Amino acid sequence: MPGLIKEATVRIHSLMFGPYKVERVHELFFESLRDLELALASPDGQQAGQLLQSMTRGKLTLLIAEHKEDDIENIRRYQKNIEDPERVEDPVKTEEEGKE
Repeated sequence: MPGLIKEATVRIHSLMFGPYKVERVHELFFESLRDLELALASPDGQQAGQLLQSMTRGKLTLLIAEHKEDDIENIRRYQKNIEDPERVEDPVKTEEEGKE
């Protein structure tokens, strides 16, 4: 599909919580929502949609999501701030200070 940056497929081996039985997650990564919309409207995007419908016998759910990540050190700083509100640490400032 035009504008596609990368793909990822995950096979789910167990469900920890929730009402939905999920077997696989297939992610398509695009630079922007507009790029995604153009790709889905393209002939290749239409063909991919038909293929997915056929492969899953119509049992698929499509979601659009913004993908964000964080590194573990930033998460730990955030947790420390919650545990000790008197010792508030600005993760952004700390990170910038570390670059100097």
